[in-house]
Parts: sequence; structure tokens; C-alpha cells
Amino acid sequence: KDKTFLRDYTNKYPFGCRSTLTCANLKRLKIPSYFSSCLTLTSTYQGSVLYNDGSPPHLNGLPFLDPASANFTGALEKAKLEKDLVLLVDVVDPSALPPLPANHRYLKADIPKAYPRSCQTQSERIDYCYRLLSQYANHAKVVITSRIHVGLPAAALGTPVIFVSKSGWLPGGKEKTGRVSGLLDIFHRIDKPRNLTIGFDLSGPIPPNPGNHEADRRRAAFWHRLKRVSYYEDAAKIFGRIPLQRLGSGMIQ
Repeated sequence: KDKTFLRDYTNKYPFGCRSTLTCANLKRLKIPSYFSSCLTLTSTYQGSVLYNDGSPPHLNGLPFLDPASANFTGALEKAKLEKDLVLLVDVVDPSALPPLPANHRYLKADIPKAYPRSCQTQSERIDYCYRLLSQYANHAKVVITSRIHVGLPAAALGTPVIFVSKSGWLPGGKEKTGRVSGLLDIFHRIDKPRNLTIGFDLSGPIPPNPGNHEADRRRAAFWHRLKRVSYYEDAAKIFGRIPLQRLGSGMIQ
């Protein structure tokens, strides 16, 4: 019943679709659309190296730096250089993972009940998001997750991602619903029932995301459309969203 509205709405701008399934459905209805991928794939947010916030290590606390330490500046630079943590965020099938090194930590995309702050206010919830993104950008050598909105921003920040599913099952529902169609080729994949595995050890260097070049193309195409609207371009400049980092630059032989 909304086809006419959607067609009228897209006379000037086509719909950007997060998944290839959504794009195909709109095209079938003759509604102008294109596969934009997800906006989170354009993340350039870098956050900061974090200090200990009092969280239990098994929930959301990493061995962060203590700003009261006499050697805080040196420890800060050391943490930036090391960037050696293996972060696991809401993994649906931990049994499918290879052996984990000692420097692994478990995080949650949702605020855990035992988190030391109430997170009742919007600013506290934003702070929790800030800490998560900062960890992906500055502390993780790899992020292992089953959540698409963990994997995409982590990949956009240049961090290798291992995406884990279990016969297509994800925290947000079955993969076959099309929620993630066209997106998973960016990541390393593990799905034990489907015989999808990785060929490297988590204790050593982690290869770049195999779809980095594809991610670069999608980001560039998305930005090419967005910058046609002056207020999108202005906002991107003001908040430092551009220039976009070339994710595949280190993969050129």
C-alpha cells in the first residue's frame, strides 16, 4: 500500500539498502534503490586507549591503564603499539573457535547487568558505546563476534573480524531472513555445521579481513552518493568522517 509513496519519495534520491535482499525486493517493486551496505561500514571513529573503569574482567573490563600511574604516558604508547587483545563479543558458538590465547576477553554489545554503572542516562549509554568502539579500534588485534553491528564498525576501523554463525543462526535471528545478505563476505567466517573455518592461529598475527577491497568499494560508492547532498557532506567534514581510510591498502602486493 506504500508503493506509490516510496516511488514518489525516490524520484530524487534512491533508497540505499543495507542488504542485497532488501535491494532486490525494492527493485522487484520498481522502487529505485541500490545496495549501499550499512552506514556503520563508514565508521572512522578512533576513540581512545582506555583506563580501568572497575568492570570485572570477565564482563567488560580489560586490563586498562591507570591514569594515576607514574608511567601512564609510556604505558599508553605501549598499549597502542601492542594492540594484542582477542575480543569476543556475543559469539553464538564458542565451541567452534580454535584455542584462545591467554589475552582474550569477553565483551557484550548489550550493557551487562553487573556493569559498575547504572547506564540509565543517555550519556552513560553513549559512554558504554564509546568504550566498546575504543576497544575495537585501539586494543583488539581481532574481534570475534556474531553481531553484524559489531563486525561492520570493527572492520571499518581496520580491525580483523571473525564472524561466527551456527547453521546460519545469529543473535538477531536466522541468517536466511536476509538481514546480513551481501555483508558477510567482508569477514573471516566460522560456521562449524557449514564447514566454514579459518586457517590461522589466534595467538599469532591475524590476516586482514578478506573483503577489505570490497568494503573500500562500497564505502566509496556510498560516499559518492551522500556527498551530493551538501548537509551530509558538511556534517561528514565537521565530525571527521572523511577522508575514509583505505582498508585494503596493506593488502596490495
